Amino acid sequence: MNVATDEARQLLDEVIRELEAARGASFVVDADLRLAWASPELHSMMRAGPAELGYGEHLVTALSRPAWVQRTTPETLLAAAQRLLPYVLFHAQGTGQPILPELERLATDMRLEPAVPPAIWTGRLDYVEENGLVVPSRYSVTMLGHPAAGWIGGAVVIGSPLRATVLELLTRGDEQLFERIASLATPRQEPAAVLFVDLEDSTRLSRRLSTPAYFSLISHLLGETDRAIAEHEGVVGKHAGDGATGFFRATDSGSASRAARHAIETARALQDVVRDLPHEPPLCLNVGLHFAPRLYLGQLITSGRLEVTALGDEVNECARVQESSRGGSILATKLLVEQLDEQDAQALGIAPHEATYTTLADWPTATDKARRDAGALPVTVVS
Repeated sequence: MNVATDEARQLLDEVIRELEAARGASFVVDADLRLAWASPELHSMMRAGPAELGYGEHLVTALSRPAWVQRTTPETLLAAAQRLLPYVLFHAQGTGQPILPELERLATDMRLEPAVPPAIWTGRLDYVEENGLVVPSRYSVTMLGHPAAGWIGGAVVIGSPLRATVLELLTRGDEQLFERIASLATPRQEPAAVLFVDLEDSTRLSRRLSTPAYFSLISHLLGETDRAIAEHEGVVGKHAGDGATGFFRATDSGSASRAARHAIETARALQDVVRDLPHEPPLCLNVGLHFAPRLYLGQLITSGRLEVTALGDEVNECARVQESSRGGSILATKLLVEQLDEQDAQALGIAPHEATYTTLADWPTATDKARRDAGALPVTVVS
């Protein structure tokens, strides 16, 4: 016996359209408690398609599939089943639908009796990443009814257990930047331009300014740095004191040339920001740029932070290039400059075929560490 009517299905389609527009992790069951739909976000989280999630199957049967079992912790999945089963039994009694044998056995084993479901209920359903990391999550189940069609199904929304005031902090960031960070859930090697920036004589500046004034300055500078990296399709790396890093992947920019161009444009934008700051003497932001044909990029997630980290000789070399830059200059390696094609070079006002280079070992302001670790790198100023 099917409870779902054509009218109920049409109304459920309206619910699905609204949930899809919300862009959250959610799914919908119809009046027969069959899994009718899951949001693209949930599909992405579970790494599973409609068949793997169990579209068209009774919800409890679907939740027993490997796609669900492997992506949720056994404890929270069992707790969700214990909460759900009494309502499933009540639904079967009220509709005259036969109870699935496996559900009857499970309910008997758990000593569960039919119970009237509330209009809405919540619980915990922790999500398991591919690397085994457990992500705490909560779900809410809302019973769906309509004055004309009666009971039409239910909507389940899965979200963070964090308070709204904490989640609000995340919404201050750049959405496209977060999307690029999300794409690095699986670390991999790919071509990318690397940017290091650092404020010159920051130690002296910190002693001259009051602590609140210095904190405000650094906060503003790092905020502008992250914004500029995001605006040029880059990924923000680590912050260290008054310094920051950025990575511009060829896959995000469209080509290695455009990635190099975006790195240079970001550096120039930051120089403009620093020049406009009202300080005497004027502040200097020193920049190092390099290119990595196979930069290893991935997320670094701990209980206290989420950031992108990059590994490779080019990362360390770029840091040495930046350390050797002085007076607010943008010091770039030959490898980065020669990634530029004719169109991007022209847009930047750079003529790569006319550029001349000096090895870092012979650069007049190179540090001893730079000469030791990256002395053979040819560099030139592009500001």
